[in-house]
Amino acid sequence: MLRFRRLKKSVDAMQKKFVMRGYEMNCDPRVTEDGKYAAQVEVTKLGFSREAAFRKLGEFDTEAEAVAYAKKFSEEWLSRYA
Repeated sequence: MLRFRRLKKSVDAMQKKFVMRGYEMNCDPRVTEDGKYAAQVEVTKLGFSREAAFRKLGEFDTEAEAVAYAKKFSEEWLSRYA
């Protein structure tokens, strides 16, 4: 039980929101029916409402992989559109 608590704490501590170029990028993945992690990102201009959402960026075996992919996608999207 103690091991599970430590594992859960480390997963919860993973950064999933990033501020880039005046936008908050929420890269919190969702768990799919088959236990994989679906990468997704919500784009919000700081101080405003959500501007865009990308829900189907791919499925990954781990949460960390999904977050990393969503963050990379965010950086590329911002370089083109922000």
